[in-house]
Amino acid sequence: MPIPPLHPVMSSNVAAVGHDGEALYVKFRGRDGTPGSTYRYPTADQAVMDEMLAAPSVGRYAQTVLRRLHEGELVVQGVDARQQELRPEDTIPPEQPSADETEPEKP
Repeated sequence: MPIPPLHPVMSSNVAAVGHDGEALYVKFRGRDGTPGSTYRYPTADQAVMDEMLAAPSVGRYAQTVLRRLHEGELVVQGVDARQQELRPEDTIPPEQPSADETEPEKP
């Protein structure tokens, strides 16, 4: 099942939310600015999403109400910067010693 369009929200914990008429989708923010995981809450109807968006804190609502009353299913795994593999283009090549720093050849 494809993820419905997600709407960005102002929250330090939640990046975006969306509903497809059957389930609520919540994309959380990851650590260190990395993309977080997206969860599907099949028992959360449109009214739950509306209540979440109207809450003083979307993130607090997600933590204290949504996760306690509705079981979430992982849809997309987020990226953890600490576990992410570096690509060769992301690495800085080691410095090459200058001619002055190299050892003279032994006879």
